[in-house]
Amino acid sequence: MASEIEKRKYPRASIRWPVSITTSNGSVRGVTEDISPEGFSIHLEKPVELSEPITISTIISTSGHILEATGEVVWSNNHRSDDENTLLGIGVRFVAISYASKVAIGIAVFNRLIAERRNPANFSNLRALVVWGSSRP
Repeated sequence: MASEIEKRKYPRASIRWPVSITTSNGSVRGVTEDISPEGFSIHLEKPVELSEPITISTIISTSGHILEATGEVVWSNNHRSDDENTLLGIGVRFVAISYASKVAIGIAVFNRLIAERRNPANFSNLRALVVWGSSRP
């Protein structure tokens, strides 16, 4: 049976960027845990509901690119156990994201995976996005 990683179009990388999330109930700050051009895993200071439509804002620190995207919460661990050290977290799938933002995320992920000495042969879709997207006007 294929693992969850094998089902993904793009690999993920552990990168921490501060993010601001806007929901129907206001704004929440958080930090990305892992990222891909298709979505983020984010630690939050307050809960966000499953399936909630959200707007994500951040600055991609490696390029200075300002990312604004809409997404949907696809998983959530809003309900803490008795352990208060458990971080609140959500998984976000991008619903609308600019191509430039997708490429900027792809470049950050690609560079992190190379820095971690991961085999680039295992992320051909990401390499195609980075190489083709970077040369696009």
